Amino acid sequence: KGAEKHQSLASLKNAYIRLYDTDKNDEEICRFNMEDNSSDATGLLAGAIYRDKESRSEWKFAAIGEVLKEASYIGQILARYGYKN
Repeated sequence: KGAEKHQSLASLKNAYIRLYDTDKNDEEICRFNMEDNSSDATGLLAGAIYRDKESRSEWKFAAIGEVLKEASYIGQILARYGYKN
């Protein structure tokens, strides 16, 4: 609904995503800084959290940073990465 409300990622300033390990005193595991942009996009696939295939116990984060013209496309993007409803 961002386009309907005339909102986009361009209105975000100094935005970031942080992941914390709550088992380790809220230690910051990673930080993904979003670059300021003037895009009229309304969606962002920031990254993916997944289990390591070898250890099967360690969680990892992969920064993707894919800007989506319309946030409603997120279902199609998730399907690309194997997510099923």
